[in-house]
Amino acid sequence: MLIDTTGGTWDNFSIEHYRIMGQEGDISYPEFLATTAILHSNIYARFSFNCIKPFLHPRTRKKVNMVAPEETLSFMADLIGVDKLPPEFGGTAKPWPTPDEAVTFEDFAGDLAARTWRKLGLNLGFAPAAPEEAYRPPT
Repeated sequence: MLIDTTGGTWDNFSIEHYRIMGQEGDISYPEFLATTAILHSNIYARFSFNCIKPFLHPRTRKKVNMVAPEETLSFMADLIGVDKLPPEFGGTAKPWPTPDEAVTFEDFAGDLAARTWRKLGLNLGFAPAAPEEAYRPPT
């Protein structure tokens, strides 16, 4: 699971969002969720995580990666490969949709986050994704 915290502040932080997202990941993707990377995590986020880290289950500690802004591109290239990454992450694949280009909630936030936000009662005016509605980057 990748969480990009670019633009994140205390004003738009929700611990409930991360709690439900973690539960959803454990329920829906227990065999696949090998790591959770918090991308572009600032010094305060990394410090906070290091403070609570001793209280987490060892399995959880091994799965969470707090990735500093200057390490994000190399982390993503190692994890996914540049051929599957959009240019904003140092890759050569087609760009991912921006929030303004998103047609579905899944385009806007990704499948897991969209499902989590729906459980929280949020939909931001998006309908569930249908194959014909999915974002298609300009060619």
